[in-house]
Amino acid sequence: TSLVDQKMHEVAVKSKSADTTKIAVLAALNIADELFLSQKKLDQLNEALGHMETEIESLEVHLFADENTYTDADKSPL
Repeated sequence: TSLVDQKMHEVAVKSKSADTTKIAVLAALNIADELFLSQKKLDQLNEALGHMETEIESLEVHLFADENTYTDADKSPL
C-alpha cells in the first residue's frame, strides 16, 4: 500500500471516524509533520557533518606539519 493509504488507515483507526475528508486531512498533516521533522534532522546531520569535515581538515594540517618536522629532523646532521 502507498504511504498515503497507510497513514489514512492509521488515522482512521485512531480517530474511529468515518469522515474520509477528515481522515485525509489528518493523514496529510501527519505526513507533512513527518517531512518537517525529517528535514530538521537532516539539517542537523549535515551541520554535524560539516563540523566533522572541518575537524578532519584541521587534523590533517597538523598531521602533515608534524610529518614535515620529523622529515626535516631526519635530514639534519647530528
